[in-house]
Amino acid sequence: METKQFRVVIVDDDPMVSYISREYLERDCRFAVAGEFADGREALHFLCGNTVDLVLLELRMPEYSGEELMKDLLKNDVPADVIPVTAERSGESLGHALRLGAADYLIKPFTYERFRQCLERYAQRAQIAAGLKAADQEAVDHLLHMPQAAVDAGGGREQHIMGCFRNAPERSFTVKEVAREAGLSDVTVRRYLKRLADAGRIMSGIDYNTGGHPRILYKLP
Repeated sequence: METKQFRVVIVDDDPMVSYISREYLERDCRFAVAGEFADGREALHFLCGNTVDLVLLELRMPEYSGEELMKDLLKNDVPADVIPVTAERSGESLGHALRLGAADYLIKPFTYERFRQCLERYAQRAQIAAGLKAADQEAVDHLLHMPQAAVDAGGGREQHIMGCFRNAPERSFTVKEVAREAGLSDVTVRRYLKRLADAGRIMSGIDYNTGGHPRILYKLP
């Protein structure tokens, strides 16, 4: 089945944030930038006349705020999901955004990893919802309470870690060696290696010939 490409509009009066958001989006072929706007009213006009799946929206904008734009999207029945990507940290603004239907909430300054998780969660939920002919409670619970492990597994970190092994199929790696190759923390890599070993995708064994403390080594089966 062909993977859907999500059309995204970026609405932010900070050109640097718009640039970063676009650059991050373009790393994922499932997402395509359909437009960028520094003015909320211009964005509303575009969204009312074009098919868009997702809006990345700054809430703090002069004259016409992101919250006002969210309200007007609802009034005009624009079927686009909204994720605030904002410097607004107040609980009140978060509550308002959620009540207006925000699909997630990303606080500036954000890391690429959190941005990627946001996209991954959105894509998985959208694709699951699109594939449902009729929803039962189990399907709804899975959709709304998708575990973080499922989000992480769908992203690039697991593939990146497996790439370390595929590039050296005869080699055995320690956690630290994989972490260095993959550019990730030891804690993150250890969690992924355990999951991959439990699934039988890699093997683990103990090396006692270290002259000191034994160490766990990982390699392809």
